[in-house]
Amino acid sequence: MPEKIPMPTKKHSALTPDAIEQARQRLASLPPAVPTSVSIRQAVKLLEPEIAALRDKGYSLPQIADHLNAAGIPVAHSTLRNYTYDPRRKRSGKNAQRSDVRKAPAPRKTKLTSPPQPAPVPVPTTETKSPKELSNPKRGPFTPKPDRKDL
Repeated sequence: MPEKIPMPTKKHSALTPDAIEQARQRLASLPPAVPTSVSIRQAVKLLEPEIAALRDKGYSLPQIADHLNAAGIPVAHSTLRNYTYDPRRKRSGKNAQRSDVRKAPAPRKTKLTSPPQPAPVPVPTTETKSPKELSNPKRGPFTPKPDRKDL
C-alpha cells in the first residue's frame, strides 16, 4: 500500500516545496490508467476489424449482432450499421449500383446567337400625384368621417 501523505489541517495552509516535489514524483510514477468499462461505441470500434472480416465472409449485421449479444455485448444490428458505416464499402442488394446500366448523356449546351437586350429603365418623373391617384383602386379612396359628439 502506498504511503499516505498527511493532509494539511487548515483549509488555506501553505505547502512546502518539498511536499510539491513529492506529489510531482508520485504523479509521474503512476502507471497508465486501465479503463474499467467501455461504451458500446468503443467496443464496436475495438472489434471493427473482426466485424469487417465477418462481413467479408458473408455474415449479415443481424447475425453479427446476435453473436455479439451472445458474447455479452448488447448491441442491435442498426447500431452496428451506424457505428461501422464505411462509404467506400461496396453496397450489395437492391440499393447497389448496377454496372451494366449506362447513364443517359447530358444534354448539349447551345450557344446564344445574340445576347438578350436589357429591359428599358423607367425615367423618374417629378410630377406630384393627387391623393385619388395614390389610393388603392380596389378599395376606393380614404375618406375620414367626422368625430362623434358623444366622445
